[in-house]
Amino acid sequence: MARLPIDPICVNGQSNTGVTGDERLYLSQPSIYSAAQVQGSEARILDDALLNDSAAKAVVFRLPDEVNCDEALLGLNPREVTLDVNVTDGVVQVVSEFVSRANCRYICYGTATVVDDRHVMTSAHNVWDWKCGLAISIRIHRDNRVDPYGLDDRCVKGGAVHYKWATEYSGQHDFAILQVAKPFDDKIRPMKYRRAPPDEGILDVQVHGFVYDTPRLGNGACFGHLWHSSSKAQHIPSAQTLLHHSGDTKKGASGGPVIDSSGIVVAIHKGSSNNRLGMINKAVAIDHHGNDVEKFIQMLAIKDGAPGNPEIMQSSEFKVKCYDAAFFVWEQA
Repeated sequence: MARLPIDPICVNGQSNTGVTGDERLYLSQPSIYSAAQVQGSEARILDDALLNDSAAKAVVFRLPDEVNCDEALLGLNPREVTLDVNVTDGVVQVVSEFVSRANCRYICYGTATVVDDRHVMTSAHNVWDWKCGLAISIRIHRDNRVDPYGLDDRCVKGGAVHYKWATEYSGQHDFAILQVAKPFDDKIRPMKYRRAPPDEGILDVQVHGFVYDTPRLGNGACFGHLWHSSSKAQHIPSAQTLLHHSGDTKKGASGGPVIDSSGIVVAIHKGSSNNRLGMINKAVAIDHHGNDVEKFIQMLAIKDGAPGNPEIMQSSEFKVKCYDAAFFVWEQA
């Protein structure tokens, strides 16, 4: 994720203190984070289910009807501008606005993958920041070579992040599904995805992202061209919780797809870290550790009024900033 401006815009002359938002305090104590706390309702949360470590959990948020995420240039696999129309039509940019408790505003850029005509998957930290909490607004943009006037821009009306990201900023749960307010049209092609293959040896992959160091317009905004880096990747769940890859990335690539040699997305790029072998880039494996694409989409549909799923339990509702929210719980396969 790329954060702009570098020096935050501060309202009322205040500067950023870096204080963690209220969401983390309340979400980490689900027994007190209920509709009764926030709205005066007598509804209560499914505390027993939420505190059961065997259950997968998510926080789903929706607009009312009215962690180290640094990137690494490893120098092993140089980046190139993405020209493949099947990718440029299915990988989009996420632009989020955050407000800190000190009332400072940030605009942050990341990457996402379209999975159907209403949903994209991305890194949770693109929309739920460890300092500022949940973004106050989220928008989706296409590569401006195919949409120079922003005609296909979409507003995000809701989303779902893993409970352990919202409460602990757990790296292996840095995963989110976002729902757009208006369906994408036929020009945008959803990308195929699959469960990240465990212990399958070395994979040939491409990592795509709207990186921060692309050319800029006169007002300082990114041109919004998609780039990629071809690299090797490996996922060994027994030894590491994240997929490792050697692609070159920069800020803005967070949430970008890791695509295997058959053109299928297997992971979502997260950021970099140091290990005993040196710097490595990492990605969140799809459909591991409760990062379940289909379950997240089902929860958003339930939040939208669709019939319930007996496999999924929902709490009472509460508020997170301007969003109506609820906890959802399900048993992992």
